[in-house]
Amino acid sequence: MFRLTSDITIGGFQFTTVARVRVKRSISSPADMCYITLPAYGRITTGKRADAAKMQAIRSLFKEGDKVVVKLGYNGKLETEFEGFVLRKGFGNPFEIECEGWSYRLRLSVSLKGYYSKITAGELLQLVAKQVPGLKVTVNDDLPLLGIRLMNANGIDVIKEIKRISAGTLNIFFIAPNHLWCGFVYLDASRDNARDKAVWSQFAETKYRIGYNCIRNSGLTVRMPAEKVQVIMNGMLVTGDKVRTQSEEKYAQTKVQHTVNQVGDIAIIKKMAQELQLKKNYTGVEGRLTAFLQPFCNVGYGVTVTDARNSDISGRYVVEGCEVDFGTSGARRILELGSKIL
Repeated sequence: MFRLTSDITIGGFQFTTVARVRVKRSISSPADMCYITLPAYGRITTGKRADAAKMQAIRSLFKEGDKVVVKLGYNGKLETEFEGFVLRKGFGNPFEIECEGWSYRLRLSVSLKGYYSKITAGELLQLVAKQVPGLKVTVNDDLPLLGIRLMNANGIDVIKEIKRISAGTLNIFFIAPNHLWCGFVYLDASRDNARDKAVWSQFAETKYRIGYNCIRNSGLTVRMPAEKVQVIMNGMLVTGDKVRTQSEEKYAQTKVQHTVNQVGDIAIIKKMAQELQLKKNYTGVEGRLTAFLQPFCNVGYGVTVTDARNSDISGRYVVEGCEVDFGTSGARRILELGSKIL
């Protein structure tokens, strides 16, 4: 018998029951979000005496910036699903608390300014980390940048600028509450078709079997392979020389062109083209995989999906998005799967 259990701390208060918790993450954004629904009033104990509990307006107990830790699971076996800070509070009964992950600190604790004729994406992220105590940064794939000007930029501004210059090929997201990761998701995932290599050692693998630990009617549909696409990248180096490179799908009839002018390495530009090609030449499934709360899974993870009734769905995928929905009616982990990598 599975019994849903939770341990939620908001500021200096701990809750073991809530009406609902939703957690949302994506590899396309560093902002992890959590929404906690609580009753407007409750008996609150301060100290060790349970008989001293007083009826209070719960909304008044919290303020913006209070630390939030959400642990969820079955039968007391809990996983930390979210760690962040109170962003805003709603009204009504019940009411909702909106919380933001460590991107909250990137926005409010960082201010960078200056001109950098040459700097890498990793060096910029390390400048951000110096202003956020406890923040860890892993740069799996770096980008040499040219002519970067920052005017009181916060950490989110820096991430947006890196992603803009990389034409969206670099993903920068949190793989743990205080651990920011930067790299080419699909290019790295396709290396040797193995996610257990050292390059991906910080990620885990999760296995799902349709109809066993995930719901049969999950909303997944098989995506038919479309016409192959080749990506062509045009750019200019610091010397003023124009460069042109392309991804490996050389015989594709459809050509997609992008221009990048602040990346100072032709080999890296070629990697960017290959990353875009892997994303555009999508095979696998579309939709969302609805699973039970455990096993634990997060964005960036590799998942192996097995479906005895439909072999086209079976395969290995990258998790691009993850949503946890926990409440009185049950708990689900809803995954957005990217391209099939094996």
